[in-house]
Amino acid sequence: MSLRTIFTFLVLFVCVSTFFDIKVEGAVERIELDYKFTTNTVTEFYLLSHFLDGKETIRLGDQIYGVEKSTNEFFVDYYLDTPDLSLLKDDTSLRMRSRFINGQLSKRLIQFKTPIKDNADARFEHKLKIPKSTEFQSITDVVNFLQLPTHTKNRVVSELSDSINLASLREVVEINQIRTRYYLTNAKGKPFYTITFDESYARKGMDIIPFFEIEFEINEKRMGQAKEDEASVLLTQIQELIQKAKSTQISMHSNNISKYKRAINSLGIDTTQTKGITFSFVLVIIAGILIGFYLLKERKS
Repeated sequence: MSLRTIFTFLVLFVCVSTFFDIKVEGAVERIELDYKFTTNTVTEFYLLSHFLDGKETIRLGDQIYGVEKSTNEFFVDYYLDTPDLSLLKDDTSLRMRSRFINGQLSKRLIQFKTPIKDNADARFEHKLKIPKSTEFQSITDVVNFLQLPTHTKNRVVSELSDSINLASLREVVEINQIRTRYYLTNAKGKPFYTITFDESYARKGMDIIPFFEIEFEINEKRMGQAKEDEASVLLTQIQELIQKAKSTQISMHSNNISKYKRAINSLGIDTTQTKGITFSFVLVIIAGILIGFYLLKERKS
């Protein structure tokens, strides 16, 4: 194969890959929009978690919503990353989650979250469901699950494969959560807003660090289906809901740090390792070398 042929192939490959990436980015995304807060003390967290107790309805703007409380939820999350924490450094997170309700396994899934430019409160969220019958004995089993042919078009897999080598994934930290939630529903029982109180415990080896968060969230389906004027109403009402919580006189502090990053910081895990070389970077280097050889050959001829 001549140098010219190799060069042409690489140029075509890069062009096709770039076009594919653009098409993927332009696809409809699942967007998670929430506002996170912490309190000064654990006592204040627990006091605030009861501010809707006893209320059957709440008014936001000119709308009245029903209040439904959900308890006895427990989550076990395993956060995965590369040895050099590439996902953390890209402000993304990958977790394998198991949700339990009243001690019974409700569902399992893999979630990959990526930032949205210029919006610290919102993130793209991609999900891959795990059948209850699927058992994982090691991280290798998880990687093999991600690489199943039936999953190649799933956004978790496609987005991850664009940035890292899946085979390099390893468990970094485990987070256990005890969750209390309030759902605000319309007259038809459809949820519009959620207030979540998370009592979390980050684990690494023998180290366990607790932290507590409150999240105010607009329902993803409602936000995704809303027109511009409807979205404006949703954003106004979620801010009104936050102000109602603040009117309890309990100090709330905005906290947009992801649970993954907060666990890393709390446990003192070293994040100074050099980020690994990606496949795209290697491809660019090879293409540059071949271009140099090609131009040199053309000059000599």
